Amino acid sequence: HGDSCIIHVMEFPWDHDGKLKKGIGGNDEELLKSWPGLTFDNTRDYILLGFASHASRLPDELMSMDGPSLHDLLLDRTSAWHPNLRKLFSMSDASTSFPINIRTSERIAPWESTNVTLIGDAIHTMTPGLGVGANTALLDAKILAEQLVRSETDDDGIVSAVASYEGEMHSYAWNRVEKSLERFNADDAVYKPGLTGTVATMLLRGGMRLVNSVPPLKRRFAAEMTKERGDTS
Repeated sequence: HGDSCIIHVMEFPWDHDGKLKKGIGGNDEELLKSWPGLTFDNTRDYILLGFASHASRLPDELMSMDGPSLHDLLLDRTSAWHPNLRKLFSMSDASTSFPINIRTSERIAPWESTNVTLIGDAIHTMTPGLGVGANTALLDAKILAEQLVRSETDDDGIVSAVASYEGEMHSYAWNRVEKSLERFNADDAVYKPGLTGTVATMLLRGGMRLVNSVPPLKRRFAAEMTKERGDTS
């Protein structure tokens, strides 16, 4: 039915007790001492799990459910998944579970530039379907910074720098927004009931297994993902 999961392994230079693994400084040890139970402190290794499903297959009260209730829902919805994944899910801290309603922005026409501009999610929020949201925000910042530096020696000033940035941003951001939606679209065939959804899911699984088992296809698939994430920008 189109249910999916992403897994991110987050590793840091500090051990479980907050001590440096390799002598690299800059952790939040003092903060953690004064704030016991701080969640996602970015100093301890953890695994981030993201379960995604169509809204029609989720409880109406999802956005108001607490962590343990969401964790129970995850275990229930993945009862037929591989036991290794199930073990990982069961070991997760239920209190850190929280719901996110995935939304996307829509393409808008360029506007007259001023000395105020927008970057990242403030202008082009996108779904995680393509995995390029953060990369695009960083690209925005890079281009804007370069244009502002040039404006110091340019008679046209800051507004011209902003206009140059916005012109470039409109050339790539909206394509990424729309491609991201294509891969996270509520109208995708995998979410359809009956035979349509079953066949679409079988084709998706078959295609991924084929790519995984044929090295040249796997390398090409990885290269396309890297390209889409703006590796060359």
